[in-house]
Amino acid sequence: SNHAASPQLRTTTITHASETTSSYIELIQLDVSRTFPQLGLFQQNGPYHGM
Repeated sequence: SNHAASPQLRTTTITHASETTSSYIELIQLDVSRTFPQLGLFQQNGPYHGM
């Protein structure tokens, strides 16, 4: 049978995807800040500080 996912399941999936994306962004920011500190990309007054 071909049943559509329940609204609750879709919401959970979207929430999980959003949390996963947020986790990836945090890890990228941390890695870039540690690897290239001289660029100041995510540091205060840097071009991506508010992200």
